[in-house]
Amino acid sequence: MQSTLDLEQFRDLTLGDGRLMHEIVWALIEDTSRRAGFLERAIRDRNRQRVIRISRNAARACAGVGANAAAAALRAIGEHAEAGGFDACDTALATLRAEIETLRGMLSAETPGPRRSYGNTGQKL
Repeated sequence: MQSTLDLEQFRDLTLGDGRLMHEIVWALIEDTSRRAGFLERAIRDRNRQRVIRISRNAARACAGVGANAAAAALRAIGEHAEAGGFDACDTALATLRAEIETLRGMLSAETPGPRRSYGNTGQKL
């Protein structure tokens, strides 16, 4: 099972800037949520090429900031579409949406002060 957010990778990317980390996660949540809607329509239309394109681009964006579980769900969507398995795409899309909500919950559960806690890891930003 992939971690929702690789904090070590994310800290390296942002040089430990908690405010920047917060802004990037919110932007990722918004962008990935938008792409999930595009994926849902493309899956419903059985548009294999569009599903593959959207899922690959979104997976790279998620992986780039350490959102590994979302990236894995997006890669699975692309792989299922490539094989023509659109029912499996729907299942992977549900997993993606759950990961988006987990990320959203991490931000909502922030502790006060300059350092923030993300998820149940007990790790601080």
